[in-house]
Amino acid sequence: MCGIAGLITTRERLNPKTFENVLQAIRHRGPDGEGILAFDSKSKRAVPLSGPDSEADLNLPLLTTITPGDFDVLLGQRRLSIIDLSLNGHQPMNYGGRYWITFNGEIYNYIELRQELIAKGYEFHTASDTEVAIAAYACWGEDMLNKFIGMFAFAILDTEENNLFIARDFFGIKPFFYYKSDEQFAFASEIKALLQIPEVSRKANNQRMYDYLAMGYSDAGEESFFEHIHVLPPAHCMTVDLKTRKVSPARRYWSVDREARSTLSFKAAADELRERFLENIRLHLRSDVPVGACLSGGVDSSAIVMAMRHVGGKSLDIHTFTYVADNEAVSEEKWADLVSEASGSVHHKIRPGASNLIDDISPFVNIQGEPFSSTNMYVQYLVFRLAKEAGIKVMLDGQGSDEMLGGYLHYLSFRVASSLASGKLGEAYRLLTYGTHDRAPFRKSVPKESAYLMLPAPVRQALLRKNKGPKDWMDADWFARSNIQVEPQLKPGGRNAFRDSLRDSLEVRGIISLLRYEDRSSMANSIESRVPFLTPSFASFIASLPDSYLIDRDGNTKCVFKAAMRGIVPDEILDRRDKIGFLTPEKQWFTELKPWIDQVLSGANKSTAPFLVPEFAKAELNRILQGGGSYRSTVWRWLNALYWSEVNEVTF
Repeated sequence: MCGIAGLITTRERLNPKTFENVLQAIRHRGPDGEGILAFDSKSKRAVPLSGPDSEADLNLPLLTTITPGDFDVLLGQRRLSIIDLSLNGHQPMNYGGRYWITFNGEIYNYIELRQELIAKGYEFHTASDTEVAIAAYACWGEDMLNKFIGMFAFAILDTEENNLFIARDFFGIKPFFYYKSDEQFAFASEIKALLQIPEVSRKANNQRMYDYLAMGYSDAGEESFFEHIHVLPPAHCMTVDLKTRKVSPARRYWSVDREARSTLSFKAAADELRERFLENIRLHLRSDVPVGACLSGGVDSSAIVMAMRHVGGKSLDIHTFTYVADNEAVSEEKWADLVSEASGSVHHKIRPGASNLIDDISPFVNIQGEPFSSTNMYVQYLVFRLAKEAGIKVMLDGQGSDEMLGGYLHYLSFRVASSLASGKLGEAYRLLTYGTHDRAPFRKSVPKESAYLMLPAPVRQALLRKNKGPKDWMDADWFARSNIQVEPQLKPGGRNAFRDSLRDSLEVRGIISLLRYEDRSSMANSIESRVPFLTPSFASFIASLPDSYLIDRDGNTKCVFKAAMRGIVPDEILDRRDKIGFLTPEKQWFTELKPWIDQVLSGANKSTAPFLVPEFAKAELNRILQGGGSYRSTVWRWLNALYWSEVNEVTF
């Protein structure tokens, strides 16, 4: 697990000091070491270099000592040592004299792949998964991606072909940002690193800003919040030709198979799912440093912790980390305690209040790099910070389960719509009746949303477009000048509404945002966060199962997974019908943030925040702070966008 960066430019423009700044900007992602490779695409000369934080025993020349005119490619890596802690794991890593890799992530099945490659005649000189990854490319080329079980973002330099092969993992667990112009191509694990390059513009992507402010959309597609900084989407790869500087379009190499249909009985499917999940846990426990787990007390985190004990046996030292809300209505402490006791874990808790958020809000917004939807992910950051203080470098977390298994209660509307469109009226009625009888907030919303999803797509699209135009708090001139396209996301409908909604959550918009928060919050604390639900074969297997295996006719969610975990996870956890997670009492905390809010609003004007009508926003926020208005998520997005714009010196 690391931070990576690269720069391809003309020899005259290559600036070693700039690249040193790029790597320093992501130092938190890899405090254990630093490595650099300088390459000349004309002579094909490659020279390993060191930086200020490189291991002294490497005895490599410093990056700043090279003559800029001698090279036109720089690759860099910040190391967080997890597997093969020796100097053998140093990167950029060479294989066979031809290939060099800068790699971020983990290949969990590297031991099995290593044996397969040895059988083919490939040799290894380290115990690292990185060497397996580069040898796999030497053997299979791009086809090696679908052999991986893991999370990754990497660039492989082929010195013979004179190109750079770049890829990002199946779900976007690891980030990859890039900038390109006629003369330069640069990439990095975080935007803040690319902003160290003088040629990279800080101009905002106004369409992305609108989508976020008006609809809460972020982290989808190939665009970032900066107009000239792009994103390599999950399950995509691309190639940079070093001779011509041409960058190929990003191409998808994997997708969940939505056509496959399992004929397994419910029991057989649960048994199969159990074995697949336990195998995922076995693989994700591979580490040369201690491994812990986030524990909310919900089904997903509880399943991970109990499976760790089941797989690792009594000797496995398990540390669990829990956020305890200061509001009883959103606290899951009793459930987390139950699982900790059942697993025999060393349990760590954190109980933040509004004062903690006041102290941390500015650095936390900076850590995320781009605007985000709410403060809920702040407590996730605190959990990772607690793990760091306890000496844990690897954490397992439950991201992805809800998106695969229909765990969020809003999926119930899609499940009802699918039943109605399939003519299963009795099933739809039962879902509506039993699925919402003890879930008060959904008694009205589910029937209403289900009926809406039954409307023809053109009608739903027309209804969405009725609100076309700037919102009352949005500057109309900015909206018109920016040529904003108002295209709200059309939710899936028809017979496959449920399946399609899950697919969209995994591949279009949904999980990618959560993974961004997870990556930034964990790496800010120099922790590798692993998400064992998110493997390609696991996702495809679940996608093949009947709808009723995921949400049954009584509206119980994750049915087949809960059945799979019987006997491993306490029944009290599996029988829960509520869902909380790491939620902050955001409305309660909001008034405590008044000093920070006043500070953010004080800088709002036409030049720093042209998207907003400052007077409207200030009046609305004052009403809320004085108890005269109701809190809504939009106001957090205003504040987040304002602060992000200011601290990143964004231009419009």
